[in-house]
Formats: sequence, C-alpha cells, structure tokens
Amino acid sequence: MLHRSELETRLAEEARRLQESGQRQTLLLGTQHHAVVTRLKELETRLAEAAVARRLQESGQRQALRTQHRAVVTRLKELNRTQRRAEVTRLKELNPRHKKGFDTTASFPLQEKYQTLSPAIPAPPTTQIGPLCLSPVEAAALRAVQETATNNINPRVLYSDGSLLHSGTEEVSQAFGVVDLA
Repeated sequence: MLHRSELETRLAEEARRLQESGQRQTLLLGTQHHAVVTRLKELETRLAEAAVARRLQESGQRQALRTQHRAVVTRLKELNRTQRRAEVTRLKELNPRHKKGFDTTASFPLQEKYQTLSPAIPAPPTTQIGPLCLSPVEAAALRAVQETATNNINPRVLYSDGSLLHSGTEEVSQAFGVVDLA
C-alpha cells in the first residue's frame, strides 16, 4: 500500500501535469482564438470593401442610367418640337386662314425692274358739278334738271350723287338726289 507521502507526491505530480496540460491547452486555445478573431476581422474587412465597391458600381450605373435617361428625354422633346412644327406647317398649308399672302414679286417679276410709264393718253373732257366729274352730256342733263322751275310737281335738285338713269336721252332721271320741295 502506498503511503501517504507517496500519495501526496503522486497527486502533486498529477496536479502539476494537469496544470501544465491545462496551460498548454489554454495557450493552444488562446492561439486558436486569436487566429479565428484575426480571420473574422479579415472577412469583415473584405465584406465591407465589397459592399463599398458594389455601392460605387451601383452608383456609377445609376449615374449612367440618369445620363442616358436625360439624353433620351432631350431627344424625345426635340422630336416632339420637330413634329409640332411640321404639323403646324401642314395645317397652315391646309387651312386657308393661315395661307401666306400673295407674293407679287413671284407673280409679277418684271413689275419693278422694267416698269415703264405709259404714254399720256388725253382723258375725255369732264365737267365738275360739286364733287362730281361728269361727261359733258351728263353735265348738261343734270343742269337742265337743276334749272327746272320749283313746285311740288317738279322739285328742284339741290345736290345729286351723279347717278343718272337713261343718261343722254329724253327720259333722263336721277337715281338719288336731295331736293327742295318749297
């Protein structure tokens, strides 16, 4: 049987061995833990860098899409303006209200360049009675009417617009006139 001192020695050795083994395991676990933590930090850094790169790429794609969208919208507006102008031009051509004015230079190109004065043609003789210019025959007929005696049957004409019916005949009469019935 073992003595007490032997037992104590064995127990102390076993405790020391266990303690050394625990310390080794603790050191080994500490080293493994440190390696795992380091690897975890590396993975987190890589994930963060990948997320930033993805955001930058998405931002670049968004910016490219915005630029492309602006270009498409600008082109559509330009096409709409062109189509509206063409439609307005077509409507102006179809609608007589919007037709261009008569272009005399296109219709009469020689008018300005080669216009010559016509030779003086003597005008027929006229007689002026008030504001009217009448031929001598019309003037004589009007004077005969104006110089007739005044009564209710034959009123005297004070003013005439010169409109005569059957001018130059015995049946001459006025179309319009202001008369004096007194």
